[in-house]
Amino acid sequence: DQDVTVAPDALTVTNLTSGNVFTDFTESGTSDSHTWSVNAAGSYGETYALLQGNYEANLNSDFVTNGNREKLNGGVDDITSSFYLPGDANHDRVVNADDYFYIEAARLRTRSHRASTTAISTTTA
Repeated sequence: DQDVTVAPDALTVTNLTSGNVFTDFTESGTSDSHTWSVNAAGSYGETYALLQGNYEANLNSDFVTNGNREKLNGGVDDITSSFYLPGDANHDRVVNADDYFYIEAARLRTRSHRASTTAISTTTA
């Protein structure tokens, strides 16, 4: 493990559908992990949200260095693509009943876990 320095301009996110480029983020985290939240309002005014579309994120290697000032990935930018479609819980690019069942299954797993935890704690008194 090494300390890594991430400059404020290291990340850009481009909405490939509209061409909008996001460079305004709220950064949080520690030396082990960083999280960037987009400072933009969503379709319904929610904060830290992206509008529907296809996206490309670019972590510029010029702005990410280790303790020896060596660039990320040997100087090669880290680029990844994704998309955001409101309601698409299972991330298959379609909003349909499968998304409802995906959410319901997760809710039931959580509820089942809580019930078993409660049952264990009440019976071991």
